[in-house]
Amino acid sequence: GLDEVFEVLASVPWLDEDDLSQKELKGVARMGLLGTLEEVGFNIRTQVHRIWAGEHNHDLITECTEAKDQAALISILFHTKKLEEEYGP
Repeated sequence: GLDEVFEVLASVPWLDEDDLSQKELKGVARMGLLGTLEEVGFNIRTQVHRIWAGEHNHDLITECTEAKDQAALISILFHTKKLEEEYGP
């Protein structure tokens, strides 16, 4: 489901470039998943890139006017927070 997609997107900063399967997943998330979400009407690429860069401010959510985009960012930020608690920033 979509929650798994958002969880993968949240995990990108923690994926290991030296591990081939993790590097491939990072590429899929960066290119494929974001592109697919855009094809079905999501508009969150800018905010997701900012989350990957370490910005976790909830202002990211209110920048979006569409409810589905806001819900997607809430989910991604939720998974990001869980990952930070488990693995550190």
